[in-house]
Amino acid sequence: ALNLYNKHQDIHLILLDTNLPDSDGFDFAKKVRENDKKIPIVLLSNNEEASFFKEAMKLKLVDYLIKPFFLEELFTVVSEAVEPLKENKNIQIKICPNISYNKFKKVLIKGKEEIRLSKSEIVCLELLLKSKNKIVSTELLYEKLYDFYDGNDTYIKNLIYKIRKKIGCSVIKNVKKLGYVLVGE
Repeated sequence: ALNLYNKHQDIHLILLDTNLPDSDGFDFAKKVRENDKKIPIVLLSNNEEASFFKEAMKLKLVDYLIKPFFLEELFTVVSEAVEPLKENKNIQIKICPNISYNKFKKVLIKGKEEIRLSKSEIVCLELLLKSKNKIVSTELLYEKLYDFYDGNDTYIKNLIYKIRKKIGCSVIKNVKKLGYVLVGE
């Protein structure tokens, strides 16, 4: 779990059980807190001991849910944890070393510069980001972009070209006769 966390820089919330297959979730949360004091962490546990709860609170958790819990309770806690992220409008997905995508502002960030995207570019880029390292078929792109599609057979090619130009690095690859893939870590 820690290797995955360290590998992916676009994690914005950690929902963590204390019983992980390869380690203890409590220790994992401690290690995360050593490097990141701000990431929201929700800890799930079946441990009701006051001493455990007291130690967990030192980690500045968003919440500590004791199992079993109602799904509505989890939904409320996660919603509350995500709210500050929405307010800060600071959820950025790294695309390549010098450029990221701000999911709430719907802009590319290059250094301190914000690069605006058209509505169709946003839909296309978000679909590619959601399917990172997986092929997104041309048919699916046409389906999702139907409202913007102008009937031109080269519409998707032109759209991808515009996005590539704005990104400035070659992370969107064409997979001949299948579609496109956004390559990333």
